[in-house]
Amino acid sequence: MYESNAPTFNPFAQNVAIVKEYFKRPRMLILGILSVISVCISLLVSFLTTSMVKEVMNAFLAMPGFAEAMGEEALSSMPDTSSSLGSTIGSLIVPVLIAVAYFLIYFKSKNDDPASTPQAGVTILYVLSIIELVIMSIASLVFVICAIIMFIMPAALQEDPTAPAFLGGVFAGLGLFFLILPVFGLISSISKLKYMGSIKNSLTSVNLENKGAKCYGVITLIGAVFSALTVLPFLLVGPLMSSLEQEVPELALLNLGDILGSFTLVIFLTMAVDVAYMAFDAIIALGYKKHIDYYKSSFTQAPPAQPVFNGYQPPQPTVPVQPVAPAQPTVPTQPTAPVAQPDFDASVINIQGEAPKANTCPRCGSIAKNDDVFCADCGTKLK
Repeated sequence: MYESNAPTFNPFAQNVAIVKEYFKRPRMLILGILSVISVCISLLVSFLTTSMVKEVMNAFLAMPGFAEAMGEEALSSMPDTSSSLGSTIGSLIVPVLIAVAYFLIYFKSKNDDPASTPQAGVTILYVLSIIELVIMSIASLVFVICAIIMFIMPAALQEDPTAPAFLGGVFAGLGLFFLILPVFGLISSISKLKYMGSIKNSLTSVNLENKGAKCYGVITLIGAVFSALTVLPFLLVGPLMSSLEQEVPELALLNLGDILGSFTLVIFLTMAVDVAYMAFDAIIALGYKKHIDYYKSSFTQAPPAQPVFNGYQPPQPTVPVQPVAPAQPTVPTQPTAPVAQPDFDASVINIQGEAPKANTCPRCGSIAKNDDVFCADCGTKLK
């Protein structure tokens, strides 16, 4: 019996090929590069913050009478810059893992080997999404408690006649902010977890999923726009500090204008990279939603053409059709002359119900009756 050596169709391999087709695009590599740049700038900000704190402290200590006014205990309680640097490096562990995950997803998807899958990078992002959701849930509880306190403060301020009238509105606005921010963060964390879980399930099951991708993309895009709007005020810090130094000569001794100017520029670059990172992350999520919808719609509309794996395309299912005999060619025939009907008396019927056979004259061919002895036309004797 004949056995085919062609590989059988595997739906798991089909889903892996579809997911890899999307994540091997350059935008995933750009997202990984932006993650690395963000990590590097964060380290730079940490070093600049450390140096700026040192310069400000030295400037204050150089002022006459400052050390005596502060006291030795206050000076010893000043924050240690080395400890802040260590905490900054520790906080960069998660961004580094995210950058590694993006590079794993891109290069594994770029590899044409069917055994190479981006599952490792997706798993890292999925685990980090779970941790982010847990942390965001705890933070949301804290924000809700702060919002309740802010909503109670205006009633307490009404009992104090010396309190400014606008403080009640300020506390109410802060309470509203503390309520909106955790809701926004929880929606983003939940949708991101569903989005990463959909990619993970698409790589390990026969189902293509894109749950949470659209919601996460929209939320992240809104966050990018909001972050872009908050970048602009940082550009005004340097000029404002320079104008204050002109009005207050004591501030000129601290040289805060130059220090804050360079620091503000680095903060601006950091936030600009973060905005670009969030925008690319949103575009990738929305593109993944569209990519999976395209294949799912093509599967439901008609039997899809099986994808080619290593040069082999599985045979398409066919419906058996009954064989039809070929049509025979027709040969044109000559028209035939009408046959002359014999002239006999149909009333003469024999016993069996058949018409009697007529006699034919051998000379003229005329028809004669059975009982005729001579031909009525030529007189030839018939019997």
